[in-house]
Amino acid sequence: MPVTALLAILAADVTIGANIPVFIFAGQSEAINSGTDTGLMQPDALAPQPNVLFYNARTHTPATGAVHWVTYRPPTGPGFMDCGHTNAQGSFGPEFTAANLISRKCYGGGPVGVFKYAVGATDLWNGWNPNRPGYYPDMLSCLSNAMAALPRETRHRGRVAGVFWTQGESDALAGTNAAAAYGTNLQNFVVALRRHFGEPRLPFIYGRILPQWQNSQGVRDGQQALTNRLRKVFMANADDLLTPTLHYDNDGTIMLGNRYAEGFAALRSSRTGSSNRLNGEVRARK
Repeated sequence: MPVTALLAILAADVTIGANIPVFIFAGQSEAINSGTDTGLMQPDALAPQPNVLFYNARTHTPATGAVHWVTYRPPTGPGFMDCGHTNAQGSFGPEFTAANLISRKCYGGGPVGVFKYAVGATDLWNGWNPNRPGYYPDMLSCLSNAMAALPRETRHRGRVAGVFWTQGESDALAGTNAAAAYGTNLQNFVVALRRHFGEPRLPFIYGRILPQWQNSQGVRDGQQALTNRLRKVFMANADDLLTPTLHYDNDGTIMLGNRYAEGFAALRSSRTGSSNRLNGEVRARK
């Protein structure tokens, strides 16, 4: 075989085997997000995002067929009556803007992967508890399948580069004890994920729940406390985001995704990973 032909094959193999960052987007209905409606958006806003690969492992209900990596394009879930529109056409979560912005801000517009697993009305103290059977082990099982399929379906290998967590309302509604324990439970959740991936500083970005929920202050205090307990975590404030019904609307979800991207970029550029110092930099920025 000519040397030039061999070099071409080797170069192609390097391209096929290139690692891309894969981001986990998980949580409950605000991660889905049940309050959005793609029927209210302009067609160009719903165009495919060729730099974002998407694996929709679970959006509320389990997948009914085989799941594959595809080019990201909303909607990523069905329409929900929760959004207040009787003919909601489809939903999307904060990954809609976060992944594309991260690609452009942090990876020169190169490909990134989004693995999504979100189930409405789920709590951290029980359903997502890493020490119990439930959503946590099922999510990791689905993720294992996704990572194995990535090189076959996209010609890329991947590595988990960050977690985006949108959850906490169900723990507030579960009562004062569950709300008060949220900070500890969230810390255990992050530590378990980092141990699983062998990444002690895996970036963890999460949205602060709104104060409108019963017992929300206990959860909010726990979310704030995490920034003092662990490095490489970022809490995005959402207090100013519009929720006409129970969930963020289109604009609110888009803004939350923007803040997630800015939070990830801030953690990635920080040498110390001091979450307490970084936290709040994008709280009111639009």
